[in-house]
Amino acid sequence: MIIFILIINIMVLSSCSFNNQTSSDKLVARLGDNYLYKSDLKQLNNYNLDQYDSIYIYTQFIENWAKENLILNKALINLDIKDLEIEKRVESYKNSLLIHSYEQNLIKQKLDTLVSINEITEYYKNHLDDFILSNKILKIIFSEISIYAPQIDSMKFWFFNSDSIYFDKIEEYSYQYSKRLFYNQDEWVTIYDLEEFFANKIEFYNLTDKNNTIFIEDSLSYFFIRLTDFKDVGSYAPVDYVKKDIIEIILNKRKLKMIEIIKNKLFDDAKKSNIFEIYENI
Repeated sequence: MIIFILIINIMVLSSCSFNNQTSSDKLVARLGDNYLYKSDLKQLNNYNLDQYDSIYIYTQFIENWAKENLILNKALINLDIKDLEIEKRVESYKNSLLIHSYEQNLIKQKLDTLVSINEITEYYKNHLDDFILSNKILKIIFSEISIYAPQIDSMKFWFFNSDSIYFDKIEEYSYQYSKRLFYNQDEWVTIYDLEEFFANKIEFYNLTDKNNTIFIEDSLSYFFIRLTDFKDVGSYAPVDYVKKDIIEIILNKRKLKMIEIIKNKLFDDAKKSNIFEIYENI
């Protein structure tokens, strides 16, 4: 009923126009002396919605516009604007936006984003205690293979053999016959990611150096899981696991240092050219 009434109101009011709008613009809603026009709703046209969803979105937009204006009117009536220092706050916010935008442009233009392996290693060694694991992480091989795949006995032999010389055979066979495959010996994954991926059907905490394989089968597939490396909770994270975090930290430090250097140079230049002065009678 609310949507139907709103549509009727839009149709009735659409024939009206006001001096601050073009004659072709359609009036959509009014709240006291505040008016909402069709041109104000253009941003909603970017969504590909069916008719029902469009009506709902437009209704919500119009109602939110009315509610914001109602609370604003109440604020204007009940608050002393002078005490709020609105203009100072707006000016401060505008200045912050301008400074931030300028700094971001400088960073894009001048920041050296190359971080060497030596820098990463040095930071890692100097901040080891920052990289203590709160979750167990693992490196695994996972392969789901049809029960009808050929030479499945060979795959079982390679997979459960403790000798790593068969990894190439496992990889070659898996790429040829796997339905699903995870074979990236450079990637660490948390135990929670694995449990989520397998819908908590597999106890990955049971995987250890001595018990490093899991084999499951159903009516359609064999599931092969092999642990190749792991780090327990409380141990130091491997440097390759935290490499991206370290790069981000180093770049953030560079950004802060670069901005500080620029600010200090501008400040020194302003003093030398007498643009900036401090008077003694503070």
